Amino acid sequence: MTPIPARCARCDSAFSLFAVVEEGTGACPHCLQPLVNGDPGALLEWAAVVDAAQCRLSAAVHLLQQLGGHLIVEWRSVLHSLAEEGARGTFGTFQPDVSMEKRMARLRSVSTLPRSAS
Repeated sequence: MTPIPARCARCDSAFSLFAVVEEGTGACPHCLQPLVNGDPGALLEWAAVVDAAQCRLSAAVHLLQQLGGHLIVEWRSVLHSLAEEGARGTFGTFQPDVSMEKRMARLRSVSTLPRSAS
């Protein structure tokens, strides 16, 4: 499975989103500057959620493909739908403060993101 790509807006370096979770600092793996303002906890938590969701989606796709038959799922539309949600800033029931630059979401502030109950 291909890791989810991310990019630092300061140094423009590319890395996998999961690399941020693995490092555990909330900093760019290249320039070592913070990727968000304030406490990086929400970034680390939500990046891990995104990574887990990708793994679950991949497993579900694999299981659906094993069923055989005549079902055709338009997976590109699923990805397109996610990109549209990011452009509108509406994920689920909350609205993170994102802007779209070159079809990539840029998180402006994590203070508006809800943290999951632990």
